[in-house]
Amino acid sequence: MHTFLRAIFLGIFIFANFLAYAKNISAQDNCETSAAQQHSPEGYWQIIDDETNKPRAIIHICAVNHGALFFGEIIQANYNQGESAEDRCSKCGLQDWRHNQLNLGLVILTDMKTDPNNPLKLQGGKILDPKNGKIYDATITQRNNGQTIEARGYLLFTLLGRSQTWQRIQPKQLESLLGAPLKDQDDNQVYFKTTLGKYVANDYLSCKEMEKKLQSVMN
Repeated sequence: MHTFLRAIFLGIFIFANFLAYAKNISAQDNCETSAAQQHSPEGYWQIIDDETNKPRAIIHICAVNHGALFFGEIIQANYNQGESAEDRCSKCGLQDWRHNQLNLGLVILTDMKTDPNNPLKLQGGKILDPKNGKIYDATITQRNNGQTIEARGYLLFTLLGRSQTWQRIQPKQLESLLGAPLKDQDDNQVYFKTTLGKYVANDYLSCKEMEKKLQSVMN
């Protein structure tokens, strides 16, 4: 009789612990899902130069392939002496599909995937430095409640690399930062000039246009 009762109590104890464990896992999953939804890496990011600590460029990150991959392109740059909107990725490898393309509209972040263990981190892709044409492994980690990004490019090991800070730009801030396109410009050109005297990639508002640009590369 005592053996029978002990078996019942043991079964109740195991079942109760199983329910608690399942509830905890569910709560963690919901938390991660909420974090991923609240702080999507999609959108506009101001790149802060890691040498001068000043705004260097704006990158637009888009999800493509039904959200499985993330890509990012340069939509605007603040030029140093000797640089211009006509600058091209002349140092990109001859076999690189971006070779000699204009830096404005250049896709520099490719094939990034969400880390299954951290919804605020992208990994597994590459980042291109247009200045030297070098391609690095990359991680993108959101910080400060999704308002900044730590973008790290590295070779082989994450310790062998360098990081940049990117600051989130809300879409409603774009016009105050970039201005509006001047009228009477060629719709077929890669970039246009704005009322604030800036040069901006012509597809800066459209993830669909970026996806079209990538179709031949992804297939």
